[in-house]
Amino acid sequence: MNKSDDSLFDLGTSVVQPFDRSMISAALRVSNLAFTEQESLGFRFCLVSIDLPEQLGPGQLAGFYSVQGPSQDIYVVQFGGVTVFQKDEAGRALQICADWNRGNSLLTAHLTTYQPNQMAPEDVARVTGLAIDDLPMEEGKMIELRAAASFAADVHQGLVDEFTRTTTEAAMVFWLWAVDQYNL
Repeated sequence: MNKSDDSLFDLGTSVVQPFDRSMISAALRVSNLAFTEQESLGFRFCLVSIDLPEQLGPGQLAGFYSVQGPSQDIYVVQFGGVTVFQKDEAGRALQICADWNRGNSLLTAHLTTYQPNQMAPEDVARVTGLAIDDLPMEEGKMIELRAAASFAADVHQGLVDEFTRTTTEAAMVFWLWAVDQYNL
């Protein structure tokens, strides 16, 4: 290894430490993502709303960044859908997930049920990017994106930062890909 390769392994003052929620908050700050810490049904998470690229139209992508697992050592990143598929379009939505998952293992796509009365209309509008008046009134399916990493052993903050950045970018890539391939 030559001297210039040393920088690849320069961790500066970064130390290995047990994984916890504060590392997620620090990673979101490093990524310049504005977030709020929230709790719902006893589950704590950081909520990030990211403006969608103009190809996807107006709206925001909602990201949920949390610590899960019995030992609280699993970092889970989830992104809500920006499209609600009606019951007769569920097959198409499932095909989109299957096609994406065939070539991508970090951030996987799956279907979740959209129920109009399950969340407050303003929360659904934020997650889907739709105006409150345009929200579907019938149950449907949404594509949800999910990634998880186990940090049972101690971890460098830099690894948590990189996982946060990579999964967030992959979510945008997914929606741009879905628009390009499936004309969503």
